[in-house]
Amino acid sequence: MLALGFAVGLTACSDAGPGQGTGEGGDDEADALRLGRVHLVLSTPEPEPEPEPEVDGGTDDAFELTARFAMVRGLDEEFVRARADMPELLEDMLSPGQCAVESALWPTDLDDIPAEPGHELVLVDAGDLEVQLGETRLDVPLSLVPDLLPYMSGVEYAYFSESSPALDEADQVVVAAAGGQSDDLPPFSVDSPLPDAIDLSYTAEDLASLDDDALVLRWNARLADGDRDDAEAEAFGMRLTPLSGGVGGEPLGDDLLCVVSDLGQTRLELGYLRTLGFAADADAVRIEASRTRASLFDVGAWAGTELVIERRDAISMPLR
Repeated sequence: MLALGFAVGLTACSDAGPGQGTGEGGDDEADALRLGRVHLVLSTPEPEPEPEPEVDGGTDDAFELTARFAMVRGLDEEFVRARADMPELLEDMLSPGQCAVESALWPTDLDDIPAEPGHELVLVDAGDLEVQLGETRLDVPLSLVPDLLPYMSGVEYAYFSESSPALDEADQVVVAAAGGQSDDLPPFSVDSPLPDAIDLSYTAEDLASLDDDALVLRWNARLADGDRDDAEAEAFGMRLTPLSGGVGGEPLGDDLLCVVSDLGQTRLELGYLRTLGFAADADAVRIEASRTRASLFDVGAWAGTELVIERRDAISMPLR
């Protein structure tokens, strides 16, 4: 997805740093675009007919954390976000009630920009990085970025596990880094609450709505301050994957991405979805929902670095 996984505006920084150009703090450094994102995802697996037991001392939720701090010269921001895997968040691109084919939102076939003097995309080392989930601390490994482009270099952080530590809904996520080798990227520590669990579901009555050509789905609504109406509810992202051969079948055609209001239930008209490219002959649909908390923090020259904490859940339902 959703990334279902999606940016709250990432900004350029005007602070000068050591570098090339006109001596110390030259114009090259001052004009560099800096983009940063720390992205943590907790994914609840789709229910199985015979679910496996939970992992001892943890849960069967998959856990993933990535972090990248990019310094850019001479390249378009959209291109950089695609290449550095920091796309805009879905909720910032669509309004509640809107859907779109994924390729229309996050192009994956961008032509590579030819290497020219002044083109540079460097992913910067932020030092040792760790994440704390509940009572558990995890070190996030550092690795060289793939050698995809002649002007792209540096390091990135990535951690993946098929299970996450046991968590309480009140737990905070804390991410801390020891800092890079220059003052441009000093040590930092940021935290965020976990988004609420989603718990996708549907009822026999919801399935009956298919006779009216409507897809109805339910989940655990997020109502932070009592009951809220449509206008006040936060956005909620979904990925719809049409399936051939019923529940558990093979993907068919293009995925659709939708944003709805986080009110615990939605009704999507299948006729509308088909006009956007949803496969008309699909027998079932897999829905992956994403609830996201996004915030900005400043660290050295990386003003407006993004912290994204995401909860995902998935379910499949028949369409016939």
